Amino acid sequence: MEKLSTKNLQMSAKVFAAYKGDIMKEEDIKKKREMLVQQHNTLKDKIDEAKTAIGNMQAQLNGLVGAVQLCDDFLNNPEKQNPKTAKVELNQENIK
Repeated sequence: MEKLSTKNLQMSAKVFAAYKGDIMKEEDIKKKREMLVQQHNTLKDKIDEAKTAIGNMQAQLNGLVGAVQLCDDFLNNPEKQNPKTAKVELNQENIK
């Protein structure tokens, strides 16, 4: 879909360049401007969507890093592998 969009922009530039100043009517210029603004807005929206998607992926990546760190912690501290033991330790720490 991106190639199509790029192709449309290239075609727009060629068509726009084909007009000569004395032949191009004000109405044609307004239509061309309207089309270019629409293409600009569409591309800007796609960029914004991509930024949002990257932010979501970064949050997921951070969550995965935390999960890996938790696994490493369990592997390095075998006494915490038993969930019942871990709960008891937490309760004992809260009492102190």
